[in-house]
Amino acid sequence: MSAIASILKHAKREDILPHIGLLTEPKVLSSFQDSTSSLFRKYGMKALQRIGLTFLKPQIPTWRYQRGCRSLMVNMNAAGDLTNSIISSQSPLTNGRKESHIVTEMPKDQEQNDIEVPEEIEDILHNLLTGLNDTDTIIRWSAAKGIGRITERLPQAMANEVVGMVLEVFNSREQFNAWHGGCLALAQLGNRGLLLPSRLKDVVPVILKALLFDEVKCYASVGDHIRDAACYVCWSLARAFDKNVVQPYVKTIASQLLIVAVFDREVHCRRAASAAFQENVGRQGSFPHGIDIVNKADYLAVGVRSNAFLKVSKFVGQFEEYTLPLINHLVEKKVGHWDPELRVLASKALNNLTEYAPQYMAKTVVVQLLEFTSNMDLNIRSGAVRALAEVIYALSVHFKKSNLSLIDALGVDIIKEIEGLYSKFSDRRQFRGMGGDIMKEVCCHLIKNCSQASLPFHGHTIIVSWVRLVEDCLGNELVPVRDAAVSAVNSLFTEYFKSDPPQYPEYFKVDPALGNIAKRYAEKLQSNSQVLRSGFAMALGNLPNFMLINHLQLVISSLTQCTVITPSTAKWTDSRRDALAAIRIVCSAANVCETSPDYLEKLFNCFLTALQDYTITTRGDVGALVRMEAVTCLHFLTVEVALKAPSFLEPLLVQRIIGNIIQQAGDKIDRVRAHAGLILAKLIHNEPKIPHIPFHGWIEKVFPNKDCKEINWNGIAETFPRLIQLLLCPPYTDHLLLGFILNIGGITETNVKVASSCFFEYLRISCTPLNQDIIASRILHTFQSYQHNDRVTQPMLNFLDHLLSSGCFVPFKENLGSNFPTELFKLLKVESRKCQEMNKLMALVRVYCHYIPLSMYPEVSGSALTELSRYLCHRFLFVRKNAATNMYETLLMYGDQSLIPENNLSEVLAILGDTEWDKEVGILRPIRNRLCQMMGVPPPVVAKTNT
Repeated sequence: MSAIASILKHAKREDILPHIGLLTEPKVLSSFQDSTSSLFRKYGMKALQRIGLTFLKPQIPTWRYQRGCRSLMVNMNAAGDLTNSIISSQSPLTNGRKESHIVTEMPKDQEQNDIEVPEEIEDILHNLLTGLNDTDTIIRWSAAKGIGRITERLPQAMANEVVGMVLEVFNSREQFNAWHGGCLALAQLGNRGLLLPSRLKDVVPVILKALLFDEVKCYASVGDHIRDAACYVCWSLARAFDKNVVQPYVKTIASQLLIVAVFDREVHCRRAASAAFQENVGRQGSFPHGIDIVNKADYLAVGVRSNAFLKVSKFVGQFEEYTLPLINHLVEKKVGHWDPELRVLASKALNNLTEYAPQYMAKTVVVQLLEFTSNMDLNIRSGAVRALAEVIYALSVHFKKSNLSLIDALGVDIIKEIEGLYSKFSDRRQFRGMGGDIMKEVCCHLIKNCSQASLPFHGHTIIVSWVRLVEDCLGNELVPVRDAAVSAVNSLFTEYFKSDPPQYPEYFKVDPALGNIAKRYAEKLQSNSQVLRSGFAMALGNLPNFMLINHLQLVISSLTQCTVITPSTAKWTDSRRDALAAIRIVCSAANVCETSPDYLEKLFNCFLTALQDYTITTRGDVGALVRMEAVTCLHFLTVEVALKAPSFLEPLLVQRIIGNIIQQAGDKIDRVRAHAGLILAKLIHNEPKIPHIPFHGWIEKVFPNKDCKEINWNGIAETFPRLIQLLLCPPYTDHLLLGFILNIGGITETNVKVASSCFFEYLRISCTPLNQDIIASRILHTFQSYQHNDRVTQPMLNFLDHLLSSGCFVPFKENLGSNFPTELFKLLKVESRKCQEMNKLMALVRVYCHYIPLSMYPEVSGSALTELSRYLCHRFLFVRKNAATNMYETLLMYGDQSLIPENNLSEVLAILGDTEWDKEVGILRPIRNRLCQMMGVPPPVVAKTNT
């Protein structure tokens, strides 16, 4: 089929025409359409259209619509009509033809009535039109081009019938593929001038429908390719027709293109609509405010969905020609969209557009949204509630500026209907089932915005129902529902309670417990559910100040207790993070530094303890969330105390604060490192200065204020070369050393490479032997402090392997008076006891191998050989092979420096290299014992178990 298509493309018409009858039989014409191969169908479609072109003589139809010269250079040339006509006649774009600049249709008597159209053309066109509904885009595209090329050679009457047949594919009975193919065909016809002005009244309504085509299929939708193709049609119409012809349709086309450009879900559709609008502005020049909008709604601006919905749409909406179309589209199409993200963006967009049509929003949109709340479709109902919340709040802000009442704007009936929404949903049991959580979330959003809008529900029993709903959502498993409830807490209690207990006795008649909100919420923090702890902790943080002030001690004590790690709550990092955030918010609202200075020590200890949360679960290092929040809390409290009670910041406390934050700045997780680095920069350059920061001047030199604003704190290559300069500052040595150990001994290649380079270069260039002894002692201290803690000891062993391999660490080889090798060996033996973790065992083998050349320390060198020989008969096969390989390589390089007798070295290497260490341990043990005798060390003895 590819060969046939190529022959039809390149051969002369006169040579093919006598044989074309072989290809026009019905079986041949339609044979390719039933094939499952898209490539076969594509070449068949190409061959089909070229057969049709072979039947028809190549000629330019005199009846086609001619707009004039298509060259932008000519259009922009202001030299006069004469110059335009000369350039037009010589332009390669017009094939040397002069084209009229007068927008007219050629009279029918000038039509080429002498054109003979073979009967086969009808079958070919039928097959091409069928191809517009193919499942593959490449075939629909080929069929559309074929229709355009063949129609160009037909008489006007028959071409008009083809256009009519193309328009017939745009109906509800056809599949969505047909709409896409039809758009492509219309674009091809328009590009070739085959769409006459008289047809625009039929074409434009179809294209406007295609621009908004969106059908839900299961959990997604189809139609983005149709909207994209419809934008292409609008782009082609801009190039095909004069502005006077398109003028009656300018308003609707412009509005629809802008709707797609700012409100479409897909980025390629938004960009296609933006390009089509720009083309129409440039070619037609009659789109309202076209230049201003093109500058704002460009390719990049509409590329980000949130920017297009919230910023570009607000700019476009200020022009009255587009305000109502944008609003109506959001209400009719996007408020109830199947994608929840689009429903959220649509509601926010309505909020932004309210200021441009407040009366329309109040009298029309609010009524429509209230009607939608009765819809059985969950998407429409929940979207309407969210949109209603945004519109109400936006109207309250607008009318407040105008000193108007929201009741007067909306009407008493609408206010009552809004008040009755909760009861309506509750009576219909729409807070239950699969969609119940979604309805709870949007209702919390409605409660928040109604409270901020100060709707006149003070003292109404509906407020009690709202409080119950919010409290129910605070313990919801879904994070968005909890967040919505937390965001509603402050607005609800501030507006409708006014004091604690509330001013309105009507509440107590329904629920007597409403007078102890803070106390009840604090008690929830002792719950056995992480979700309840998390939700009510954040709720406490968002309570208004008048509810907190009388229960401050209880609130802070309950929240700090919630941050303590216990065996049953060890993995509840979310609740600990939220409790820390709540403490920070409460301290800020209650002004703890001035009102309750006795809490400061307890708060600092709480935050510093939280910095040691390294909880690891199947999700990874989830404790990082707690540490990041603790860093934020420390920054807040330290700055507050420095401003209001600086005498409290004693030297030891400040040292702990800065040291722990520096430790987090050297963390192996990028986001933790970046966050701690930013906080560190803020603290060291804070105004007023934080007192008693150790080595404050040196830290300021390492992190100058101007550089801190430009440092990429996420990039370890930018932060570690600076942090290493603080390594020998005694208050920070242990903290920094731990960070370098975790990074050098970690598994992230970039971190290992950068941290190793910084650390070892610092040892070579900047460290004297005395300083290296200090570092060696701190390494031993760190190892001992975290003994049997796999989070640290596994990286520690890898770090020791890198360190001892670097050859730049004096205390291990060159300093004979150092006790570092001996003390380290003791710690290694302790760590190896009952170790069953494969990676740790192999790391231990590598570190022990570094002791082989230490003949100046015969005791530990011999003990290391004994330990290594023990691994040669380990129960794990891979450990045995790894131990033999590492011993062989080490002895091959440093055997002359070991304790092994020189006469036995060759035979030892031979045994290590030739023995198959994957055999059974019983077979290998005699070989291992013989090896120990040759190395001059006692063979390991199997420990006897007491029975």
